[in-house]
Amino acid sequence: MKVLKMAARKKSANSIDAHIGRRIRNQRLWQGMTQGDLGDAIGVTFQQVQKYEKGSNRVGASRLDQIAKALSVEPWFFFDEIDAQKGPEPHSENEILDFLASIDGISLNRSFVLIKNSDIRQKVVDLVELLAEKEHPGLICANLRARRPESVCDS
Repeated sequence: MKVLKMAARKKSANSIDAHIGRRIRNQRLWQGMTQGDLGDAIGVTFQQVQKYEKGSNRVGASRLDQIAKALSVEPWFFFDEIDAQKGPEPHSENEILDFLASIDGISLNRSFVLIKNSDIRQKVVDLVELLAEKEHPGLICANLRARRPESVCDS
């Protein structure tokens, strides 16, 4: 009788795993937790949390439930913005989500929402767009004019 060797199949993370990992990281940072804090709450090491957040290790259903409880969200939260047919959002939107989940992104957003005066908020947006235009000439203003004809690019 012949013994068939089955090739060990490595389960690799896919774009949905990466999306869920980004959502875990975003919510963890929003809650002000470290990877160690989350790991302690769910019974794993901070290194394992890193792997979940990078999408290099898949998160099982029961573990995702534990993570959701530790981060005070429902498990479906991690699947938001995933189209069942297409998968997660395109790469450029991933970059935006990655920034929003970073320390700078969270700090910027937390501070920005505290500004209640709409004129001041608009001036902050104008300033950031002008600074971005200096680093990417033509790109920012072209997109901005399409959205707001009275943009700061024309001043």
